[in-house]
Amino acid sequence: MLQIIDRYEQLERPGWNWRLLWPWRQRVREEPVELAERRFFYQPLCFRWRGMVYRIARIEAVWEQLARRNQAARRYFAVRCNNNQHYTLFQDLDLGTWYLVRSVE
Repeated sequence: MLQIIDRYEQLERPGWNWRLLWPWRQRVREEPVELAERRFFYQPLCFRWRGMVYRIARIEAVWEQLARRNQAARRYFAVRCNNNQHYTLFQDLDLGTWYLVRSVE
């Protein structure tokens, strides 16, 4: 038997979080970080964020975002630090500044 589920009806139920159904509504905060060390002149090796130093154990992914109308080109790094936490860093390629990307609910 086929059951039709009305998503809007599910949203009205207590305990349903609409943010889980629409993840693109999450806000993203970009916080500046200081790059303490580099590897191969462009890969981050160690960074300082909120007064603490984080050493990068592994770079898991690298990708670039082309420049847009009001945003400079960026190079993103998905990294894992020695404390086994995952972070996403990016470099503003026009200014050379570094930022940490955080998801905020």
